[in-house]
Amino acid sequence: MSGTILYWEAWLYIIAFSVFEIIQIRFLIRNDPELVKQRLTLRERTATQQRLIWFGGFNYSLMYALPAIDRRYGWSVKPIWLIIAGYVLLGIGWVITYKTFQTNRWAGRTIQVQKDQKVINTGLYGVVRHPLYLGGWVISIGTPLALGSYWGLIASLSWLIMLTMRLLNEEKMLIRDLPDYEAYCRKVKHRLIPGIF
Repeated sequence: MSGTILYWEAWLYIIAFSVFEIIQIRFLIRNDPELVKQRLTLRERTATQQRLIWFGGFNYSLMYALPAIDRRYGWSVKPIWLIIAGYVLLGIGWVITYKTFQTNRWAGRTIQVQKDQKVINTGLYGVVRHPLYLGGWVISIGTPLALGSYWGLIASLSWLIMLTMRLLNEEKMLIRDLPDYEAYCRKVKHRLIPGIF
């Protein structure tokens, strides 16, 4: 879509993203292979969550397509500080994701209460109730910036809308099916953004 292979921002992003994924997968395989299997399960059980997954896939595609189109037509001015800021945000998002997996062995892609699952209230779960979603959203902001695009931030806003809808629906199920989750909600007030939401 960018119309050129001389898109150094994209090549740098591919390398950085690949390194992060390798580190994360090695950690999960070494420490919790069962979680790796859970992460590969993509089929949601409710129609609402299935629609939200579709919406998330659209946003994911948009997060990469908009910067490529932006590059092709030169819509954004690309100062180097923008790209550096993107990588700072990517780093923060990746650390949040990594720390979430370290803390919560039940963190999967599909929304379900698993056998012997307990409420986690330590680490980042003591700050917000959905740190994995927070990490994903921060990555969705960092990605277009690292790719040199302001226009790609449209996907970040759309991603936030999808995450909000998903977590509100998820919390209904967790309050119903996971013992002590309602008490946890009273203790940790913010769902996604510390001090705000």
